[in-house]
Amino acid sequence: MTVFSPLLPNITDRLSSAERDALSRKQPVVTGQNGDYVGWILVEAPQDVVWDVLTDYSNFSQFLPTVVSSRVLTAEGNRKVVEQVDRRRILLMDITSTVQTENIEQAPDQIRFRLVSGDLNTLQGSWQIHGVEMKASDRPQVVITQTVTAEANAGFLNGMFYRVFEDSLKENLIALQQESERRL
Repeated sequence: MTVFSPLLPNITDRLSSAERDALSRKQPVVTGQNGDYVGWILVEAPQDVVWDVLTDYSNFSQFLPTVVSSRVLTAEGNRKVVEQVDRRRILLMDITSTVQTENIEQAPDQIRFRLVSGDLNTLQGSWQIHGVEMKASDRPQVVITQTVTAEANAGFLNGMFYRVFEDSLKENLIALQQESERRL
């Protein structure tokens, strides 16, 4: 079992003991509701590898499950504007959405993002990479956290949007974990 570093109390103290246990077993944990979420996942990979995965915008379609295309529109220093096209099946319909986000990279451990344009009303948040004290593994470990606020203009279907969005957070965390560990 992973013992979380004392440097992470602000991260893991917000979790229940069951959530901390799930996190230590490398399962995704997502808390929150109605468009305000925080997701966590433990990754057995060095921080620089995880950073490379999180900032590999042009290849997201290769490892994120619902992304069909992603490209960098503008790159100026630590600021990247990325267009991402997402497709998923909801109630027997294929739904495609496009968003453009501004991503401010603060290497080596944080990316802040916000919606520039697209099919959502609101999308903003951050990714963070936190080092973990190693106990049960020879590999370096990090915890990835994503804090995100999302709002769609779905009217009476907003509840469904939030359920789908929360599920996609978990799927994406798992995909980021797998891709980071695959790149070792």
